[in-house]
Amino acid sequence: LSDLHLTPNPRTEKRLRSIVERVNQAQPDLVVITGDILDENISTDHPIKEILAGIQSRCGVYLVTGNHEFYNGLDRFTDFFSDPPFHILQNQARDISENIRLLGIDDPEIQDPGEYLNSDHNIFRQLNPDRFNILLFHRPNLFQRFSRLGIDLQLSGHTHNGQMFPMELLVNLVYKHPWGLYRSGNSYLYTSCGTGMWGPKMRTFSRSEIVQILLKPLGDA
Repeated sequence: LSDLHLTPNPRTEKRLRSIVERVNQAQPDLVVITGDILDENISTDHPIKEILAGIQSRCGVYLVTGNHEFYNGLDRFTDFFSDPPFHILQNQARDISENIRLLGIDDPEIQDPGEYLNSDHNIFRQLNPDRFNILLFHRPNLFQRFSRLGIDLQLSGHTHNGQMFPMELLVNLVYKHPWGLYRSGNSYLYTSCGTGMWGPKMRTFSRSEIVQILLKPLGDA
C-alpha cells in the first residue's frame, strides 16, 4: 500500500474498511505502506486506527515516512503507529524471514538522502547478500543509485501517476519511474500510483491500487 492520505471522516472510514478487507482476502505474509499515510492529525483512539489495525499479516505491517508525515508532524505519526501490528522503519533494517531483509529509510523531506550513504550508520551497510533485500522508500527517484548498492527490490509511491490530467504529463516529465515495474541490472522497482488520493477525491487516466507481489525462489516455475 502507499499514499493512503487518511483524513478523519466517515467517507474515509468506509473506504479504508474496503481496503483492509481486500488486503485480508489476499492472506498476505507481509504488508508494507510506503508513506503519506495520514493527511491530518488523527487521534490514537479514532476509529481509523482500529480499522487499519485490522490488517491481518503473518509478519506484521511495516511503514516508512512520506513527505506528508513531515508536514503533519513526525511525532504524531510515530505515536499513531506505536502499537502492533505496526512497525515503523526509520533508517532501519529488519529480517522478516531467513530469506528476506527489509530496509526502510525516511523521506527526503525529513533527511537528506546523502546521509543514508555517508553517515557512520549507513543503512546500506546492513544489506545482506545472502537474503533478498527489499527497500521501502517513499519516492522512486533514487532507484538506480540504490540498485547499484545491492537492493533487490525497491517499493515506492509518491507520484500518484499524476492522479488527474494534466498532472500525468508533468509527473512523466519529472520522474523517470512514475508508475509500474522497472528493472535496473538485477534490481527491481515498483512505483505504486497510490492506494488513496490527495486533494480532490478523483482520478483521470489512473486508478487507486493495492499491489500484490509474489516472491519465488530462483528456479521455481
